[in-house]
Amino acid sequence: MKKVTILLLASISLSLIVSGCGLFSKKNKLLPPKQLVNFTQTVNAKVVWQVRTGDYAKKQYVKIHPAISGNSIFVAGGSNVSAYDKTTGKLRWKTPVENIVTAGVNIGENAIFVGTLNGNAISLDAITGKPYWVQGLSSEVVAVSAAKDGMVIFRTIDGKVYGLTTETGEIRWQKTRKAPILSLRGASIPIVADNKVIIGFDNGRLIAFDMQAGNQIWEAILGVPRGRTELDRIVDIDGKIKLVGSKIFAATYNGQIAAINLGDGSILWSTGYSTDTGVEANSNSIFTSSDKGYVFKLNASNGAPVWKMDDLERRQPTAPSLVGSYIVIGDYAGYLHIIDINKGKFVARLRGDSKGYTVSPLVEGNMIYAFGKSGVLTAIAIQ
Repeated sequence: MKKVTILLLASISLSLIVSGCGLFSKKNKLLPPKQLVNFTQTVNAKVVWQVRTGDYAKKQYVKIHPAISGNSIFVAGGSNVSAYDKTTGKLRWKTPVENIVTAGVNIGENAIFVGTLNGNAISLDAITGKPYWVQGLSSEVVAVSAAKDGMVIFRTIDGKVYGLTTETGEIRWQKTRKAPILSLRGASIPIVADNKVIIGFDNGRLIAFDMQAGNQIWEAILGVPRGRTELDRIVDIDGKIKLVGSKIFAATYNGQIAAINLGDGSILWSTGYSTDTGVEANSNSIFTSSDKGYVFKLNASNGAPVWKMDDLERRQPTAPSLVGSYIVIGDYAGYLHIIDINKGKFVARLRGDSKGYTVSPLVEGNMIYAFGKSGVLTAIAIQ
């Protein structure tokens, strides 16, 4: 049977198709996004530079992540990959690629990696943007890992995972994991740790593969399909996965948020949860936005709730990104919200890309880099 993917847009609330689980189980009604509340700004958040890159997702479901290497920040969209000076915002290079970019950007070993709608895996020189190689895969590319030890991992929409050499793009290994009939449109970025690549799948499984050989090392079940309809049974791991020390934090849509042991894949704890954006974490706490737009802080040692914000309810917040003692979150209207992680209160707010955000902001030191749906790239300093 043909696999069907679904796209959740602003006009089709997540709450229309899920009931949630456990602690976060109440249904939302079809309501407009919550209005933003006024507050006293207590943190100086300043736009350092902003550019219209012209690189934006021509396919509405595509989520392109920016990446940093050296003094450059890399973005992609449409049929282009670009590099900008991360200090000034000046364009370093722009390279056209064949077909529409649907996955990336990721980096490693002096190269940039993206994937396309027609199934091409592409490597570019990080300094010049010159293409290194193009490797044809089986179908649309939905996720790309960072590169390590001469290997980079690509995942395609038909459930296949490919291990490619960074030097030539040769396919070293290939694995297939059967996808459910119905799933969300998207995929989490594979995480590289030690000799492993950890990948979240649409069937609620988090699987670690040997980076070099492709052998499965362990499998953790975060979501089990339940319910009468295929919509009820969606358990995709589509959001941000976070590695902190020897623990992996991940969450599913319609399933669980969990802490997993990196070594053997054992689940250290889990609690009912539903998200398609994923998690951020440090050694003490986990931060996440739910499918209803609530923002949570959880205890990293046991998953116990610490605080909950409902100020971004139905505003389709991105996954949080940590910046010092704050988290930053984008929303559907293009606002970037900076929140105190101890109090769960707004401390600053700016507007970047008016078309909104679908991926979490990128953080380096006290700098925030936000890449919006229309291709606006904004650099913000927290002072």
